[in-house]
Amino acid sequence: MKKNDDLDPATRRLKWVKKTPATTTPTKSTDEPVKQKADRIRPTAQTKEKERDEPVVIEKLDDRTIDKECNDITNQRGQISKNPAQTVERLEFLLTQTNNKLLIIKLLNLYILICFDTSIGQYSAISYEMWHKINDSVLILIQHYDDLTQENIENQKEAIVF
Repeated sequence: MKKNDDLDPATRRLKWVKKTPATTTPTKSTDEPVKQKADRIRPTAQTKEKERDEPVVIEKLDDRTIDKECNDITNQRGQISKNPAQTVERLEFLLTQTNNKLLIIKLLNLYILICFDTSIGQYSAISYEMWHKINDSVLILIQHYDDLTQENIENQKEAIVF
């Protein structure tokens, strides 16, 4: 039979407990405050939303910066880490920041492509609102193409000397 000490759970547990070394290291003084668990918690989504509610200063972007961002979005298109809905919002903002017709056409083409990327899978449908955004964007794009061709025709007529 086993000894009575081996039957006692507390004694058996001591075999598995990590033993401290013979030399002790100085411990922290008791005067220092102990950090509470609440102090170590990362900010939650609620605190992030509060930060977003603050007024945002919107600065006017120049065409060169908008073109660079458009090229970055084009290069990042199709990557899994990018959220197409956020990219659509960013493109909507960039469209409001420029008056350059060629840049608007470039942004609208990219905007339409990204809108189609918002569908989850190959066989899932795009939302009703997104179809209306795409339709409106295509109509605006056609109008800008017409304006651009009219300007080119007028410039060619002026260049012809009789």
